[in-house]
Amino acid sequence: MPGIGRTTKAGKARVEFMRIDEAADGGLVFTAILPGQPPTPFAARTLAADRVEFENLDHDYPQRVIYARCGADLCAAIEGEQGGEIKRIDWRYSRVPD
Repeated sequence: MPGIGRTTKAGKARVEFMRIDEAADGGLVFTAILPGQPPTPFAARTLAADRVEFENLDHDYPQRVIYARCGADLCAAIEGEQGGEIKRIDWRYSRVPD
């Protein structure tokens, strides 16, 4: 399942590509594909009907990518250790009416 994200900060857009694939062991793998960096895989560690957590403890930051159903919305987060502190960034996505 491919995906694309676009964020804007200080008037500058950043595009990020991602995908979720089935792993050889039957699990899921989230791969982040950022400009100028090699693809970074995160293996599914928690998989439930309304939540999935992907983890790569060898990655600098983030070490976890999380998606969860929040009512009718999709909540997403990245988290992990950065500079000796735990850091987390959250997003909430709502369906745009037709």
